[in-house]
Amino acid sequence: MVAFSVKDSDKKVIYLLYDYLCQIEWIDVDFERHFSKGFYVVVFKYNGSDFNEFLDNFSYVIASFILRYYEHLIVKYLINTDYCYFEKNEKLVIEQEFGLLNKPSIIKSNRKLICKLTKSYAMQNSFFIFRGFICFALSDYISVLKELVQESVNQFIIDKEYLRFVDMLRDYIRNSVCKTSTIHLLYLNNIAYLIDDDGKDIALDDFSRTFVSDISFSKNDYVLNTLVGMAPSKVVIHLLSPADQFIRTIQLIFENRAILCTSCDICENYKKSLEKIKDSGKCNN
Repeated sequence: MVAFSVKDSDKKVIYLLYDYLCQIEWIDVDFERHFSKGFYVVVFKYNGSDFNEFLDNFSYVIASFILRYYEHLIVKYLINTDYCYFEKNEKLVIEQEFGLLNKPSIIKSNRKLICKLTKSYAMQNSFFIFRGFICFALSDYISVLKELVQESVNQFIIDKEYLRFVDMLRDYIRNSVCKTSTIHLLYLNNIAYLIDDDGKDIALDDFSRTFVSDISFSKNDYVLNTLVGMAPSKVVIHLLSPADQFIRTIQLIFENRAILCTSCDICENYKKSLEKIKDSGKCNN
């Protein structure tokens, strides 16, 4: 028989681990929970003949437990420690962003990494203290989480600056005098084209006189700049491609001045007009 134990001074950790173990079907393995010398302990007793197989199963279970019950606590700790200057609500947003960036492929890779590190440690030791094991033996895994948290913070900052930029343009539109009545925005293949009521293309402004942003709005920066500069009373958006971030940006800035159209005769007419513009080489994009 071979014995291996997991210890921690935190009763909740060991009890949660024990309850998790009870949900798994084990072969040739007995385990028990007890308290000894200031530590709560889960002891594994392997009675089989293939110890390597036991270590594979044990490592997989520990990895799954960490990913399911402990990773979010590690992430919260990293955010509170490395980015303590953010407000509480901002930290929550960063945690949510981490969840979005933590793709299944990353989780799978982390599971594999934890399994490898856990098995390597268990082959050389008869026990480990859970939280110490995570901090030291799983340092490579923690490094992966740190990088992902950093990406989450970067994305949070980008989103925050984006919203600030949108707010600035929205305030400008709200307080500006309308310089033209209606502008039609034709959106095709993620590219925006501006056309007036007569079906003629509108020349695009450069960034010499209006707002300049450090944030990229794909290939449609000049379209946005022109719209803001002209401050129309109405922007009719004709969608010939699905709406994306650029269209949502237009809607946020122009609010009720932006009217969405997904299918109408005008869409088809402007599509034909666009083809003529492109054929003539005068396409404004």
